[in-house]
Amino acid sequence: MKKIFIGIFMLTVLATACKKNKDDVRPPEENTTYRDIISSLGFDPNKAVEQDDHYLVEGDIIFTKKELKSLKEQSGEGLQLRLNQTKYKWIVSDTYIGNVKVFIPSTINPSWQTAVRGAINNWNTLTNTKIHFSEVTTSSTANIIVSEINNGNITDVASASMPQQYSATDTRPGSSLIVNNYYLYLGSANLLYTATHELGHSIGFLHSNQQYNASSGSQIPNTPLAGFDPKSVMHQYSQPWEGFTNGDRRAAEALYLKPGAATTPSVVSDQLQILYRYFINGRHYISYSNQEYNGQYLEGPIGKIYKYPVPNTMGIHHLYNTQTGDHLYTIYKSEYKYPFEDRGVIGYAYPNSGEANFVPLHRYFNGIDHYPSRNGNENPSGYVYEGVSFYLLPHEL
Repeated sequence: MKKIFIGIFMLTVLATACKKNKDDVRPPEENTTYRDIISSLGFDPNKAVEQDDHYLVEGDIIFTKKELKSLKEQSGEGLQLRLNQTKYKWIVSDTYIGNVKVFIPSTINPSWQTAVRGAINNWNTLTNTKIHFSEVTTSSTANIIVSEINNGNITDVASASMPQQYSATDTRPGSSLIVNNYYLYLGSANLLYTATHELGHSIGFLHSNQQYNASSGSQIPNTPLAGFDPKSVMHQYSQPWEGFTNGDRRAAEALYLKPGAATTPSVVSDQLQILYRYFINGRHYISYSNQEYNGQYLEGPIGKIYKYPVPNTMGIHHLYNTQTGDHLYTIYKSEYKYPFEDRGVIGYAYPNSGEANFVPLHRYFNGIDHYPSRNGNENPSGYVYEGVSFYLLPHEL
């Protein structure tokens, strides 16, 4: 099934869920400059699509050309791997966050009107935060104005703009939310998710499953890795609305907690994740799910790891050999070398026994396949023992 993308930001950045770049025609000089700035912000410039007075980036982010010029002097910091939810460089000032005013013109498709109103209600359920949206009846009093398009040539279900800073004490919500009527067929639950997602962009939340440059945003502590929180409202792909996850709640609290309000607790079941081992086409790999390939190639659970960094743990990187198809899971930077590419952190584990009940995950290698096992005496035929990869918690606990 085709993945449908949803929105992120505009510095007055508009966010519109990802879109394919069909004709990447670059008139010389000026476009190159804009794309260089886009690249320096940590985005892929080859996936930036020019649209009139702005560029569509990452399928749902709009940077106006004026804003790109203003950002030129601010760009250039290094790209950071986003391990969890991320906030934009600016979040909305207290003056506005307690009453973000949304104008929904009567000409907007009724299904989208319902979705945006539902999204307003969704954010207003986070009563331990300062976040509150309201609908207004005139555009002149609004912080956010909803508009619509009907375009099946793009995969953008909707888009929204990110907060804009006017002074050190005056940062306002993103001013635009654009909905795409072509995707009405997705149904009310998807439209509600998308509208809620876009309002999240308008108050400073970036996608929870992508990378950004350090000059564009920063990680929100105590929120889960994207792979552990696929239902997050800030995940990039449109899906049916099922409510805010605990990760979403903690992210909102980290940015906009009401003074004296309680935070969403992090419970043990939310901190740990079972890993499963698969074997297909002569290669082993690890997954969070036991339902891939309908379980046909599943060899079973191998243990639990932390979703978040805790004291003395290290990130487990998934390295993929682009030449042999080998999957290697390691906490050691010395192993990040060609032809392996780093596909990101899958979780956190101890480099040693850590604490009571933690056990080693052993590693074997046969020249083309790394085989992770809890059994240090397994000695599978044709494989050589390479030692302990890291320590995890037995899945039985």
